[in-house]
Amino acid sequence: MDPVINELAANDPRVVLAAATRLKDGAVNVALEWGFRPEFLPQVQAVIGAGFNPWWFGGSEAAARRSYRQRVRGDHAAMHAFETQLRAIQKEWVRIAEVFEGHILPVVDLGPTYLPPEEIYRTIMQP
Repeated sequence: MDPVINELAANDPRVVLAAATRLKDGAVNVALEWGFRPEFLPQVQAVIGAGFNPWWFGGSEAAARRSYRQRVRGDHAAMHAFETQLRAIQKEWVRIAEVFEGHILPVVDLGPTYLPPEEIYRTIMQP
């Protein structure tokens, strides 16, 4: 695994900031997709401090649960970890919403439609 990616998962926000800055300075376009635990909000804020635009892709918990359950097909440990993550997000939602204010997209829905990738891209790329 790339050392910079390992540094992005570090416990020290200063290490994360340095790694994110190196990524940002070394490329024209960089996208990070990171399913972080809520206790990593300081690291997320460090990445934002390096100039990254944060986006939270959320939506219906019931739809996310159903989709995940289909993917893990009976893996109880994986489902337990997923439920633990959902509870942690619920508990810390106020803090998460503050960090991602204005950058929260509801992309998961219970209905047959999801926010299409083109719409996600247009929303993210707005000035």
